Amino acid sequence: MTHQDDNIELQANTESVSESVSSPEHDAEVVEVELGTEAEKAKLLDQLVQARAVKDRVDLFSKVMDTYGLDAIISLIPALGDSAVGTVSTLYLLYEGRKLWFGRKESLHIIGYQTADRAVGAMPVIGDIADFFFKANRSAYQMFEQKVSELEQYARNHGATQAELDALDSQRDHFIQTFHDMLSWSKH
Repeated sequence: MTHQDDNIELQANTESVSESVSSPEHDAEVVEVELGTEAEKAKLLDQLVQARAVKDRVDLFSKVMDTYGLDAIISLIPALGDSAVGTVSTLYLLYEGRKLWFGRKESLHIIGYQTADRAVGAMPVIGDIADFFFKANRSAYQMFEQKVSELEQYARNHGATQAELDALDSQRDHFIQTFHDMLSWSKH
């Protein structure tokens, strides 16, 4: 089975359907799983948990950089600011995108968003003002959000119930609450 552009692809056989995905732990390895089994569904739900974690990290990153304005603030540093922020943002988003099996198309979109942000940001004064309005990281985040939505739909189409997907949210919410509790405890 071929694996093009690191995207999930399906191949129909007469008896069963196989899924080919790049394993997040071993990027070059291709894993084949027969659909419809409990083991496959468990693996799919595990991949969905990992995908949601990636999406959450990118959401936090994009909020800090774009919504809270860290990107614009760092860009105020002459010469180095825009280059440093652009390089770090691009590399980080590509790294996280690889974990969500982004292919060339998605990777090129990330690079395009970041390049446009840096090109506009490189213009003195106008670029600094534009940095407050053009949100390249938030635009990239929408791609991550779309990919997770596609994975959720794929899971539903292959036997995952809404209750199982809701349970994943419950586990994530519990983890986040525990993390917040630890942070608030450390302040006392």
